[in-house]
Amino acid sequence: MTDTKRRYIIVTVGRTGSSVLAAILSDAGANFAMPDRKDWNPKSGAYEHDLFWSAYTWYSRADKINNSIIPNALGWRRAQNKMREQLTELMEQADYAKYPGGAIWLVQTIAQLGYDVRVIVNYRRFEDYARSRYLRFGWGIQQIVDTYLNVYGTALMQLEYFGGCAVDFEEIVDPNATEWLSALAKLTGLSEDKLMQSQSERVKATSTSEEKPPLHNPMIEDKRIQEMYQALRDLKGKVIEP
Repeated sequence: MTDTKRRYIIVTVGRTGSSVLAAILSDAGANFAMPDRKDWNPKSGAYEHDLFWSAYTWYSRADKINNSIIPNALGWRRAQNKMREQLTELMEQADYAKYPGGAIWLVQTIAQLGYDVRVIVNYRRFEDYARSRYLRFGWGIQQIVDTYLNVYGTALMQLEYFGGCAVDFEEIVDPNATEWLSALAKLTGLSEDKLMQSQSERVKATSTSEEKPPLHNPMIEDKRIQEMYQALRDLKGKVIEP
């Protein structure tokens, strides 16, 4: 397979700085088949292509039909075909794609369409992600836990099979962190200097005001979650070969 079929997918649960990550990549020349964004609403994010959302809608319909007690093989097949049509159209336009809610279903499908996929896993400390997700959407803690474990557990398998790298939110917002930029440059072929320049321009200084200590929450301190985060952290600055 030639490099013309190479595609890069940002895999994330959302609320992890993925819009800033996509903007940095775009500034350095990554083709998302979308206009470059200088700013956006931090509550909603950016760089999610309409065709991506359309493909996800058809995927959801197929999944709903599949789990229905009333068989509808024709409807399921139609929804699956429409999903693939939308993804094919997107992949013909873009070399990079981002879906904020977790692309665990997407990567395998794009590979099956004949593309040479690499994943860029964007993650964040669970306690920070959980509070951001709750404040934004009001999700219950069990849904937040299940999503985090499912997406990133699958992402580790995707890194094993498809290759790629992992980027922590803490690295994106740290002007002194450069290992992740080197890994991105090596993975994608984009200019490391341009990636570094974009990071310095895109990332705003974070508040240093002292916050009160959070309440003890055993769900947030779940051992499985901490192990998952550490497994991703262990990949810092590395490019994983497929």
